[in-house]
Amino acid sequence: MNSRFASQMRKRTADERAEDARAPSKEYKLVKIPTGRGGNDNKKQREPRRVLTDEEKAARLAAMQQDNVHWRDDVRAKNVARGRVEDEEEKVEADKNGYAPSFI
Repeated sequence: MNSRFASQMRKRTADERAEDARAPSKEYKLVKIPTGRGGNDNKKQREPRRVLTDEEKAARLAAMQQDNVHWRDDVRAKNVARGRVEDEEEKVEADKNGYAPSFI
């Protein structure tokens, strides 16, 4: 310690020490924030997944393929309808204005 500051320092009284003990701690501590992921609680471990049989796998695959077929049909129908509307609009535009001279 520097001798100049040593003369200015004094011992704390019992009241000051008690007041510091009642004051909130100035230490930084890590706080656990719940993430909703279960954490590291080793007491209760999840039950392992049941392995699917070949029949169950085949049934799930068939269901997914059937859903995919319906989805693709819907998308295809929307695309065809949109194409028809665009073709009709193009035909109306061509009938109204005539074809451009550069149109081949």
